[in-house]
Amino acid sequence: MLRGDVIELENGEEKKNGMQVLDAMLTPAYIADPEQKTLFLNAKKGEEIIFNPAKAFGNETELASFLKISKEQAKEITSDFRFKINNITRYLESEINQELFDKVFGENTVSDEQEFRERIKEMIANNLKENSDYRFGIDAKKTLVEKFKDLTFPDTFLKRWLLNSNKNLTSEQIDSDYPKMIEDLTWQLIKEKLIKKYEIKVNEEDVENYAKDFAKAQLAQYGISGTNDDIITNYAKSLLEKEETLRNFVERAGDNKVIAAIREAVDVQMKEISAEEFDKLFEEN
Repeated sequence: MLRGDVIELENGEEKKNGMQVLDAMLTPAYIADPEQKTLFLNAKKGEEIIFNPAKAFGNETELASFLKISKEQAKEITSDFRFKINNITRYLESEINQELFDKVFGENTVSDEQEFRERIKEMIANNLKENSDYRFGIDAKKTLVEKFKDLTFPDTFLKRWLLNSNKNLTSEQIDSDYPKMIEDLTWQLIKEKLIKKYEIKVNEEDVENYAKDFAKAQLAQYGISGTNDDIITNYAKSLLEKEETLRNFVERAGDNKVIAAIREAVDVQMKEISAEEFDKLFEEN
């Protein structure tokens, strides 16, 4: 497991106002793309490696966790990044015994192999449920935006406003990105209507719980499980100290409540599919 600082690049140089993640964690063994994985072979402390996270991970969930951004933001990431390795932790294979149980789930939490396997099965089930809920959110958003596709906007005014507000954007870039911008704006208007209709409110506890879930998922992604609640809570608090992260978590917690309200309001038909079929659902978007 590598820990270090990650900086977004543009044309081989550090991108102005680009993304930066300090003390990021990366396990090369989990990189999906063979070419990207090869870049980290025989990596050494202090070394700087140029790689492409979007290619390396291959899905928005892992990319979002790595860069500490939302899954929606992760969809837009295509840049190369520089990873400066500050620390390397190496793991060895272990026999299936009490020492392993304690390392994975905490001391005296699991006592035998059967319980150990059941707990792993439970972890996998929880991850699949989270991904299933995420897929439902994608489909719900897509369906509602399509329903209101005939909404009209003052296109000329909006494009001029975007050009004046974003000095780094050209008219060509705005024209290219405008359909996606309108889709996001439509979804924002839909969300505001749903928030009002279902009287949805995001409180401090909602944000803290989201931060804890995010912290737990990020640690689990890198093989760190069985962490006690105090460590999770402190890690979540450290994330919330960053203003940009706090804003992001407030928005994500609100989105989750909106999607939950939609799920309650519609008739959800459950369907059992294979893991391979489930993975393909995420290749579609």
